Order: sequence, then C-alpha cells, then structure tokens
Amino acid sequence: MSDKRIEDKIKKAAEKIPVPDSLQPEQMEKKLESAQQKKHVLPFHMQRGWQRRLTAGVAAACLVLVAGTVWFVAGGGQYSQREMVKPEIGTAQEETKGEHLTGTTYEELCDSINSYNDKYMYAVEDAVMEKEISEDIAVTEDFAVTSSGSNEAMRDTETKKTNDFSDTDTQVKGIMEGDIVKTDGTHIFVTENVVNGSRIRIYKADEKEVTLLSRLTVENQDVQEMYLEGEKLLLITQCWNTEKKETKGKVQMILYNISDASHPEKITSHSQSGTYNTSRMRDGYLYTFTDYYVTGVKHDNEEPETFIPKADGSIMKEENIQTVTDEDSNRYMVMTSLQIANPDSFVDTFSSFGGSNVYYMNDNHIYATQPVYGDDSGGECRTQITRFGYDNGVFSKGEAAQVRGTIENSYYMHEYNGYFCFVYTRYRSNGSVNGLCVMDDKMKVVGELSGLGKDETIYSSYFMDNMAYFVTYRNTDPVFAVDLSNPKKPELKSELKLPGFSDYLHSFGDGQLVGIGKGDGKNKFDSVKLSLFEYDSKHRLKESGTFLIHQYTDSIAGSNHKAVFVDEEWGLVGLGIENYNSGADSYQLYRYNKGKWTRLIKQKNISSSQNVRGVRIGNYFYVVDVEDGIRVYSL
Repeated sequence: MSDKRIEDKIKKAAEKIPVPDSLQPEQMEKKLESAQQKKHVLPFHMQRGWQRRLTAGVAAACLVLVAGTVWFVAGGGQYSQREMVKPEIGTAQEETKGEHLTGTTYEELCDSINSYNDKYMYAVEDAVMEKEISEDIAVTEDFAVTSSGSNEAMRDTETKKTNDFSDTDTQVKGIMEGDIVKTDGTHIFVTENVVNGSRIRIYKADEKEVTLLSRLTVENQDVQEMYLEGEKLLLITQCWNTEKKETKGKVQMILYNISDASHPEKITSHSQSGTYNTSRMRDGYLYTFTDYYVTGVKHDNEEPETFIPKADGSIMKEENIQTVTDEDSNRYMVMTSLQIANPDSFVDTFSSFGGSNVYYMNDNHIYATQPVYGDDSGGECRTQITRFGYDNGVFSKGEAAQVRGTIENSYYMHEYNGYFCFVYTRYRSNGSVNGLCVMDDKMKVVGELSGLGKDETIYSSYFMDNMAYFVTYRNTDPVFAVDLSNPKKPELKSELKLPGFSDYLHSFGDGQLVGIGKGDGKNKFDSVKLSLFEYDSKHRLKESGTFLIHQYTDSIAGSNHKAVFVDEEWGLVGLGIENYNSGADSYQLYRYNKGKWTRLIKQKNISSSQNVRGVRIGNYFYVVDVEDGIRVYSL
C-alpha cells in the first residue's frame, strides 16, 4: 500500500478513532528511513507540545491558582484587575461516580476486536500483521573502547563518591521517572539509538575529567528510557520487527549489575506486549505501561495467543484483564511490575481492554485516561478516567468514571488529601472552554469550576500540595485566581492580566515558580521566555523576573519535562534551545538571583534539543549530548 493511501486513511480516522501504533506518525517516519541514524522519538504523551510552532503576534496566557487560601496573580509586577468573568460553578459535569471495571472472557474480547476491525476498514485491509519477535535479542558487551588513559585506568572506578548530584525531573516526589541520561554521582550513563539498535555508554565523571569506561550495544531494539537502582542499570527497550525494522510488538526490560561499571553484567530480561508509553519506579519496583493494538484479519477465539497481550511470552489470564469501555475496541493498556531486588519474574501483570493515553501515579494510585467518542456525545470528546490501586508491585482492580473534556498530560492531574483534581478543556461546536474538577475517593465529582478561558486551550499545569496552576492561551490573556479551600465549592476571586504565556511550569524554591514559554507582551512571541513568579507578603503572585532568549527560538520544555534541568537549591534552569532561523541548536544554563536571570553556559551546535541533557555533580555541570559526547563546566 502506498504512503499516500496510509496518510489519507489516517486523516479520515483521526478525529473519530484512536490510530493504531503501526500508523502513528513516528512509525510512518521509520518506514521512510533508510540507513540514516535514528533519533530518540518522544513517547505518545509527549508529542503534542513539540509539534507546535507559534508565529509572531499569536499568544496569550492565563494562570489559574487553586489553594486553601485565596491567591492573587499579576503579570510584569502590575496588579491591574479586569472586570471579572462570571464562571460556571458545578454545571459542566454530569452526575459522575466511579464504577468498578467489569471482568471479561477471551471470547468476549475476540468478538469486540473483530467487530471493531470490521467497522474500520483500514484496520483489516491495510494493517501489517505483527509477527512474533524473537525472545533472543542480542546484547553485545563491547569493552574495547576508545578513551584517554590505560585499560587499568578505565577499570579504576573508585572516584570520589558524592550524594550531591541531580536527577531526572519528576512530577511526584518519590516516584522516579526514566530518561536517556542518568547519573549516580560517580558515573554518567548515556543511551543513543543507532542504525542497528542502541548503544549505552558508561562514563566515569571525576570533576573535570570524564573517562569512557564501557559501552553496551543492544541489537534490533531502541532504548526508550533507563533507570538506576543501587548498583543496577535497567534499560527499557522497544523491540523491532526485524524484517521491517519497525518498533512494534514488544517492550523489553533488561537488567544489569554495574557494581563494576567497566564490566557491566546482564542479570535478566523480561518482556510485555505493545508499544512503550511510559513507566515509573517507586521503592525499588518498576511499573511499565504499554499500548497494545490487535490488527489484521478476523481472529478465532480458540486462538487467544493471536489477540491477547503477553508477559514474558505467556498470554495474560482472563482474571487479569478488565474492560474500561462498553464500545468495541482493538486496544489494550498493559501494565507490569518488577521488583529490582528480586527480578526473576514479574510481581504482577494486568491489562485494561480499551487502552489509555495518559498516566498519573502517586504513592497510592495509578490514574489512566483515554478519550471517548460516543454516538451520543454530539461530537464532543469525553475522557475515561480509570483508577488502580497498587501496593509493593501488586495491582488492585480498577474503577472508572467518565467526564466531559480532554486531559492532555499527566501534569493536568493531582491527588491530595484523598481528593483527585484535574484540569480539562472542552471542545464544542461553538468554541472551547476550560475548567478544574475535584473528585472524592469514590470518583464522584464533588466540586468544579468551569467556564474559564473561553475559546482558549490549556497549555501547562503544575500542582504543589493544595495549590494548582494552569495556563491557557489563544488570543487573550486573562489570569484567574481561584479559592478551593472548600473542594465542593470552588470560587473565582479575581481575573487579571499576564503578558506572554508558559507551556512549562515548575516549583523553584519557597514561594517561587519558574515558567518557560513564549513572548513578553511586546510582539516578541517568537522568542523563548523564562519567567520567575514570586509570592509576596500578602500571598499574591507576580512575575518578578523575565528573560527573552533571542528571537526565532523554541524549546522542548512544553512537551518533554525531562529535557529541562531545574535545580531549586542552586537556582539553575537548563534546556536545549532550537533556533529555527539559523538551524543551530544550543544548550543553555541560567541562574536566577536577586531578581535577575544570568546565562552561565551556552553550548553551541548540539545535535538536537531533544537529545541533550544537563547533569550536575557537585560543583561541575555536564552538558550531555547523546550523539556528540560530554562537555564539562565548573560552577
């Protein structure tokens, strides 16, 4: 089938149904690649912001704060209040409460998949049948590395150990997230996807001296992310269909002993069906989430291995599969848990039929969301929210509720004091509208503030304990202050103005919030903007410091928070900057001090803004380009 036919079918189906992973844009790109080197591809949930490109003169923002007390917001240090818009309180959502997910049988699943695939021709006519990928994927341990120093020096890993080092940016404290670069304070681990698979390089970082100790090559798979847990390195990879070199079908978790970083030893590996979505690690347990689509010809319920997801090569049991929708589907959300200290087998496996797009995880629950388009929706998208409990790797059965509107990413969700909060955008025939919703422990909507930022879209959100911030934009710039001290009766207190907008927000120490976005209200919306918001003595928030990074620039901050370096203690913010005028990307590090942003580092000619990370170990800062090595700067 031609690429043009595939594109036409994707366009026709995209507004109504989820697209199978074999037809996702990044998969189509892979089909068109020849032997050129692969780049890291952002997971599905990170792609929206990176694909945005804004033109000059198109920007606005609103910043909504929700707190146990009233917080006022202003931009540029000016507290100018506009005539307040009357919000809709408790009217947008219907009576909603959690319902326990229902169990299912292989026969019911088979009927639903066949019905779905019969309904949508592309799934049967055009889909490429997935072939079983071999469990035996090669891992090459290559220690004949090129590096300054002798082999004895390379084996000497007794560098000064320090606990003063940075880690991957995380949404929830104690819930670790994977990335393509990691450090343990002594070593720096870097993963790069290359033509025949992926390469992992392990460096020893001794202040200004960086020595390459060893490298691993995993063939026929792309490393998506990695974790460090004690003296163990964990790789999460997407395996290829080796005949077509497509990343589909199976995800692997490969565990190494790195007590001797110059000679890492493979411990074990595990696999699960699907395309990698995301993962988290808590208290030594890894939780991995994949999307598994069943495409192709009509399936026989007597052959469940053709339509049931697998974990370590065995199909999941009926009692470990629940349905999240009454609609026909061909998609599963697959989740597994693995204890790193005892990795012989999965602790637990579970799957929900109907799939999920976005995940939020805290100490108590896993929330998974997906868009739902029903025949009675009037064309408006709803969101299915499914909540699972978990404890030491063991999942508990889920319960779900449907709400109006869309939830774009995990930062739009938060759980605090037993209440689940989220911000949403509703797209209707007469325009869009945004709101904030609160659910109790029964997943019943108990409080809501709707009608905010009409004809706008939420661009970023950040929660800190009982406070929530979110930014919307289109072509106006309202800023809202909201009192949520009573979660059942959210109350709008003020509407103000804020120049520019932020598509990334992060805490920045006591009473401070850093924003990364565009513009400053002076027709410079083609420039990346750093903003520092501070609380004053009267609990108001003002934009106290801004910095415009030269014109015609963009950043990946809004679509991949892991690519942003934030060190609250040192007052540092680092990120890759794309210059779409000159085409020369750079990595830049800034410090905020006494009301002023100062640029400390500008590393030019990086390979790409999505393939570079900043790492701090003690007083030294390392700019790690996964394709072009490491550069060291003294702080």
